[in-house]
Amino acid sequence: MKKRTKVIIGIIVAIIVIALIAILLWWWLGRGAEPFVNLNTNQGIQLPQGLPPAGTTSQTKLPPVLAQKPDLAAGLKAAAMIFAERFGSYSNESNFSNLESLDSLMTSKMKAWVKNYKASMPASPGETAVYSGVTTKALSVEIKTFEEASGKAEVIVNTQRQKSQGTTVNPEVYYQKLELSLVLAGGSWQVDEAKWE
Repeated sequence: MKKRTKVIIGIIVAIIVIALIAILLWWWLGRGAEPFVNLNTNQGIQLPQGLPPAGTTSQTKLPPVLAQKPDLAAGLKAAAMIFAERFGSYSNESNFSNLESLDSLMTSKMKAWVKNYKASMPASPGETAVYSGVTTKALSVEIKTFEEASGKAEVIVNTQRQKSQGTTVNPEVYYQKLELSLVLAGGSWQVDEAKWE
């Protein structure tokens, strides 16, 4: 055989051997692995079903009604945490946008309080003022009381807050509790009162 024919046959044999090795490796490495199936079909944020509510430990006991209805407890805690983070995060440049974003989470009583609060505050300082702001992160929720018949609950949201003055570098970090009174209206929780402790 010619030298050229031997080289071509060698290349073909090498390609076949490499292909066989690749197929064997693929089969051997993939035989124990389950195929990936994306079970998350949620198109938005949804609280998990059947799991104990976040923050529930052996030290914090849920009222019996909430313990039997985890969706109700999870909804209460989620509403409280969202409210606390938005309510407690603001700056002198935001012109109360944090309060306006909470409109759907407030009762008419709380909306009236917000309206009075905004009216009592001085006008926006303008561009020459030094920046100041607070960012709030909800850490946990403790359910103090729950009345099923009236659809009312009182909770305490434990928060971490960061206060910035002049710059957002090295903010002052502190912890504060927000006490909330909520009512169940139309299947969703709304804040009726809010008070920083």
